[in-house]
Parts: sequence; C-alpha cells; structure tokens
Amino acid sequence: MLRTRWWLAAIIPLLACGGPPSPHVAQSSLPASTAASGRGIAFSESALAQRDESALVPIDRFDASLGDRASATTLLAFVDPSAEEASNILTISRAVEKDVPTVRIVWKLLPAKDDAPGHLVSATAQAVFNLGGHDAFFKFIDEIVKHKNSKGTVLLSMAATASGVDKDALARERLSTRVLEKLERDQKVAAGLKITSAPEVLVNGINIRTDLPAADIAGYVKEQAEVVQKAGTLYADLVKAGRARMEADRQKKDESEEELPYNETLVWNVPVGTSPVSGPKDALVTIVDFADFECPYCAKVEPTFAEIRKTYGDKVRFVWKHEPLPFHSKAIPAAMLALEARAQQGDVGFWKAHDAMLGNQEHLDRDSLLGIAEELGLDLEKVDHAIETNKHKAEVDRDLALAQAVEASGTPHLFVNGRRFVGAQPFEKLKPVIDEEIAHADALLKKGIKKNKIYDHILATAVAEALPVFVSADVPDSAPRKGAGKVVVQEFADFQCPFCARVKPTVSLLMRRHSADVQLVWRNLPLPMHPDAPRAALAAFEAKKQKGDVAFWKMYDLMFRGTSKPNGLSQDALIGYAKESGLDTVAFKAALEGNTHQALLEADKAEADRLGFNGAPSFLIGGYMLSGAQSYRTFEHLLDYAKKHPKPEKDIVKIVDVAPGSGKEIKTGDEVMVHYTGTLMNGTVFDSSKKRNEPFAVKLGAGQVIKGWEQGLVGMKAGGKRILQIPPKLGYAGVQKGQIPAWSTLVFEVELVSVK
Repeated sequence: MLRTRWWLAAIIPLLACGGPPSPHVAQSSLPASTAASGRGIAFSESALAQRDESALVPIDRFDASLGDRASATTLLAFVDPSAEEASNILTISRAVEKDVPTVRIVWKLLPAKDDAPGHLVSATAQAVFNLGGHDAFFKFIDEIVKHKNSKGTVLLSMAATASGVDKDALARERLSTRVLEKLERDQKVAAGLKITSAPEVLVNGINIRTDLPAADIAGYVKEQAEVVQKAGTLYADLVKAGRARMEADRQKKDESEEELPYNETLVWNVPVGTSPVSGPKDALVTIVDFADFECPYCAKVEPTFAEIRKTYGDKVRFVWKHEPLPFHSKAIPAAMLALEARAQQGDVGFWKAHDAMLGNQEHLDRDSLLGIAEELGLDLEKVDHAIETNKHKAEVDRDLALAQAVEASGTPHLFVNGRRFVGAQPFEKLKPVIDEEIAHADALLKKGIKKNKIYDHILATAVAEALPVFVSADVPDSAPRKGAGKVVVQEFADFQCPFCARVKPTVSLLMRRHSADVQLVWRNLPLPMHPDAPRAALAAFEAKKQKGDVAFWKMYDLMFRGTSKPNGLSQDALIGYAKESGLDTVAFKAALEGNTHQALLEADKAEADRLGFNGAPSFLIGGYMLSGAQSYRTFEHLLDYAKKHPKPEKDIVKIVDVAPGSGKEIKTGDEVMVHYTGTLMNGTVFDSSKKRNEPFAVKLGAGQVIKGWEQGLVGMKAGGKRILQIPPKLGYAGVQKGQIPAWSTLVFEVELVSVK
C-alpha cells in the first residue's frame, strides 16, 4: 500500500477538482493514441529505457527525454520545474538537442523538499508525460518557464493544452500511484548520488557545471559523444567508468589537501551574549554552535554533543546561535518556537524544544510546531503569534550578524573556546581539542583568573570581526538610477548572467522595503563567457538616451525575462523589446549596429576593473562591497551598516600579542626572520611557513611585504608571538592572490625568530 505523503496532503486543496480521485487512471480515460501502452509512451521507448534501469545512474521508462533516445551518450538533468533555474536547464537541453542530435537529454524531477507548490508542478509534469509523452512534457515545461507560479486551473489548462488530454484525466493521473512513486524514485536516485537540490546535470554520470553558456555546454557534450561513438560503449558502462573517475579524483584531491584546511588553533571572538546556554556559567570550555533546526547535519552532530556531556560533565557548556539558512523554509518558524519556549520557560524550555525539533526534522510544519508546543506545556496562542509575526526576529538577526562577522557560513559551525570547526564533527575530532582547552583553562586558574571569567579572558586575545570593505566609486551621469534615497546601491552586473537574474527579486525587495533610504544605480559588467551581454548593455543605454531612466528599467525587466529564452538577447529580440517599450526602433537598431554607446560601456568595465570586480553581480551598498547573489538578509544587514556608518572606519592593523617575547625589538629597516600562518576570515589556511618548515626572511620598510606586515611587525620582540588582523586595503585590496580572493581580510599568526 502506498504510504501517505506529506506533500500530497498539502496539494489536494490546491487542485482544481473536488476530492481526491482513485489513484489509478481508468484505461478508458486515456486518449486513443496512448491507450495501447497506457503510459503515453511507445513500447519501443520503454524497451530502450529498460536497458538502462540497472545503471549506476538509472534511466527508466517514465523519464522524459529529448534527442536520440537510443544513444549511449546521455545528458541527465535533475530539475525542479517550478524553480527559476529550470529555464537555464531548459535552454541547455534545447541547445544540446539542436547541436548534438546523437545525444539524448533526460529529465528527472527533483522539487525542493517541503515545497508543496513545487511538488504540485512536478506531479503535473509527470502526469503530462505519462498521458502525452515526451514532446508534451517539454511543451508543458516551456509554458511553466514562461508563466512562473501558475497553479490551480491555470496549471491544469497549460497541462491539457500541452498533452491534448482533458483536465479531469490529468488531475486524476497526477495523484496516481505511478506518478507519486516516480517522483520518489527520482528523489532516491538523487540521494544515492549525493544530490540534495536541483538543478544538477550529469553527462554520462559525470557532474558538470551549469553556469556556463549553453553553447559551451553543448560543445562539451558533442566532444563526449564523438569519443563514445568511436568506442561503441554502452551507457551503463560509461556511467560506471565516469563515476569511478570522479571518486578517484575526489580521493586524490582529499589526499593532496593541506592537513589544516581550517585553522584549528586560531581563536575567534564569538561572545555568548544573550543566547541560550546549556551548562554552568563557569564551565572551562564553551562550545558555540551556529545552527539551523531544519539542517540535517545539525541533528547529526547532536550525538557528538551527548558524548561530550557524558565525558566532561560540567566542564563544558553549549551555546546555541541561530543561523537559519535561506533554503530552509521551516528554520525560522522553528527558531520562533524555540525562542518563545525560552521566553515562557527559560533556557530549560528552549532546550526541550531544541531536542524535540532536531529529533524529528521531518515534522517542522506549523501544525507540528504547535504540537511540540502543546507537549511542552506552552501557551499555544502566544506560540502561534510568535511564529506568525516573527516575534523574536531581532535575536535571530543578531546571531546572523555575528555569523557574518566571523564568516560562520554553513551549519553546523562550531567554536570550541573560539576555535573553529566546520560541519558535524565526530567526538574523536573534538576530544583532543577539549582536552587542550581544559588544560589551558587550568593554567589560567593557577594564574589567578576567576573560573567564571575564563571564556572572557580567552576572547580578549581573539581575532575580531571583519568589517565591510569600503571603496569610493563615483556614479557617472550616464548611469541609470531608480529611487531617491541617500544610500546609493551600485550594481555591477550582466544581462545574460543567471546569478544576476537570480538576485533581481532580492534587489527589488530591498528597494520596496527601503524606498526612502535607497537609490539603485546600474553599472554594466558583461562577462567574457556571455556573448550577448555587451549588446544588451548597449541596448539599455540607448533606451535611457531615448526616454530616460523609466525606459531603461522597462528594458531591464524585458531583457532579464529574455535571458531565460533561446535567443532572448539577440538583436531581433532586443528590437522587439524596444518596440514594446515605445522606443524609436530605427534609431535603436542604428545604435546597436553602430556601437553608439560603446564608450559608456567601456567606462563601466574600467571602473569594475579598478575596483577588482571580476564576477557578476557585484555591489557597492553605500560604498561597502558585496559580491554575488547573496540572501536578502545579507543585503539588509549591509544596508543597516551603511546607514550607521556613512563614513568608513580607518584602516588599521589590529594587533594581539599572544606572547610578548624578551629579545630585541623590531624597528623599520630591520631584517627579521619569522614563522607565520596566514588565514582567511572563514578559517581557511592559505599559507604557512611552519607547514613548509621554512622561516621567512624580510627587511621591513623595503616594500617586500604588504603594508599590514610593515605596520604590524614593528614593536615585536624576538621570541614573541603576535596575531595581525589586516584589512583588505593594507593587504592585497582588489587583487586576487592565489587562494586569497580580492578584498579579503587576512589574519596572520606570526612568531618572531630573530632580528638583525
């Protein structure tokens, strides 16, 4: 018997019909063209698919495909058709179908976990395939990509049009056993490949990047197909060999990595603050856990914590810091429950809620959270209000700001007396560290440090937070603007960039919520791998020239919509957008063909080069730098910072003397010999003379090292140890150096060996 699915219960109210029909489609309800097979696909295609069902990356008869279905070369995509990224995977699929006809393109459906509308779209797509076949499936996907967020009768109408099957039959089919089991099979295949979310694309079993132009990906697939055709190898054998190569490469990479990918000795300034605590205030060791109630790895580390409690008792205390990840929709409601439990019952209530939620992460929906609250004896009305209004948002935001300051990205992120450990670490990994910290604490006690002040004393010599990087960048008169706020947000981006398209709703939300504070400015940064981006930039400039900023922003919207379509930024498409925007299309075409605004485009690119921006999107928020399609919380946090600090703090090297030393003191002009370990603010070690066992010799004042070293080493004494936190402008600024990204704050542990 098919077990009840949470998402099936959730989508039934969204269906166009009444109550749920029988899970089986009556043979008589199928159109005549599909009744022979009962599945909307021919028996010959079933046989081809059946051939590959036993492969390491299996393909079955219910997988929709394009191209040559008998081919050994396969591009297999895991896709959530309701997500924005589906348009990019469709573009790639169509490009491969067109340019490499000897290849088959196969789609498996992987809607986001706990996303009922997404599961509804996927179930409808599978129903379209079952009843209408391959072409119908991709016709439906074309419509889904064009009309996002369609649901109810609109969704069924689109499916009926694509498949040629009536709505009632489709509504029954998407609730059928075979649709539900197919979606679960796809989930299991993805889980077996350690794929947790869509999109993910594999070519003959090997994962490939999807952020490259579709033409480049098609070229790669064509090369693979030609090799396979000569070898005459079957798909199952190709996948087996491909997965084996990937595993061998992974092991080789693991073996070649530094022994210390993270600096496990450096101490980071992670205060307890007002966070929930389990354990005595005078514990010798404090473990701060940045975590998320929906994160499976946060649950996975709990047995480690239980073993620590059992082994060390009151010598260790635990602190919870909230870091709900953007793709975990239930993490914030769960955090609200935990904090409301604390408000009503203190830390004891918090940890009871914590245990209940991490012990049953499959049930964090609203009703389940209220059920937990009832079991804990909480006031349900207050809990419901806290979840509905995000009552404790300020506390979560404080934790998120601290996580950003110490670059605790990803959960769980642990700090053991300030020492960083990433991920669900086993007890065996943390035990020697805890033993070291207990010995360190005992030594401090002997020096007279009070037991309840141990952690504060340790943090006094810890690495401080990394401040946002400020750079001055004037806005040219030619740049399009929107809004009139005092905080200028300059976006350096590319109309063909999928990540620029992805961040567009985030920027729009920022503008809506902070309309009185923000002014948005567009700067062009067309990337080399996006051939249509320069032409789109020129089109946008011409729109502004003809009808001002209003016309520019209309073109902006039209072009980003066009990015998801084949040839959506071609000259003909751009002229179409110009006509839709009410522009003079003759002058518009002449401007494109004559590169009329090339000088403006080159000026934007030159400014991006000066700032060290080599990726899109990149932002200046009130002059403070932000790279990539970050979460809304990150944008809002930096906006708040920019409002509070319209003028940046002075760039200085922060110095902590761990051991003062007793030998000769360094002065500018001295020749010194040092050992050092260089670390990024996220804990990654990028260089270490100790690792090489080669002390570093340098003459201060001779321009041989970065400015931060010139300033930070002066005053050290031989035998001393010092920590330097160097801001980007005193480091490498906007230049990438090896593993060091541009605009990085650097942390060096320096030991002075000798002075001449």
